[in-house]
Amino acid sequence: MARSNTAAWIVNRIPNSVTIKTPSEILYKTTPQLKNLKVFGALGYAHIPNEKRRKLDAKAFKCRFMGYETW
Repeated sequence: MARSNTAAWIVNRIPNSVTIKTPSEILYKTTPQLKNLKVFGALGYAHIPNEKRRKLDAKAFKCRFMGYETW
């Protein structure tokens, strides 16, 4: 499921040959920013909120990028 959501997220940010705009651009009226595009499965760090950790606990933990959130 995460792979198909990531594929759909990327396809929605690729320009259409007919309109020369992306589906995301047509829907939201803004050009999508691709500078934050991540590689599926890449190693990263997830932040742990202050409320869920003590003073000397780690502020993040290692994880893998599994795709983009869908609404």
